[in-house]
Amino acid sequence: MSRTISIWYSDTRGNQTDIDVGNVDLLGTQQASKVFWSLPIHSQIGVKLLAELGVTDPVCFKGWKNIEQLEKELLLLERHLGKIPFDQGMKKRRIGNIRICLDTLKKSAPPDSVPEFMIG
Repeated sequence: MSRTISIWYSDTRGNQTDIDVGNVDLLGTQQASKVFWSLPIHSQIGVKLLAELGVTDPVCFKGWKNIEQLEKELLLLERHLGKIPFDQGMKKRRIGNIRICLDTLKKSAPPDSVPEFMIG
């Protein structure tokens, strides 16, 4: 079983629009993902919500305020990439896929919508 990213938004009427992210939605197997997100370095650098993926599934970010929190945590991961003790290619791919999906959601969702980003 693998972990994937799903992104969508709801308009003011509650209608949901799924956003296709192609093949950048994959985050590897659930077990490898749990190992990655359980690393102590995440809490040390300030990554809290994404680190929950080490123990639970799924993790959701709903609404612009939570999307801003995801952005902050992603910036911390990008800034401290070299400190994360994990396979270089795998960590770059995981973090890069989250970045692509987050940027796609931010570009696609209208300002008056409710964006949602789920890793599960």
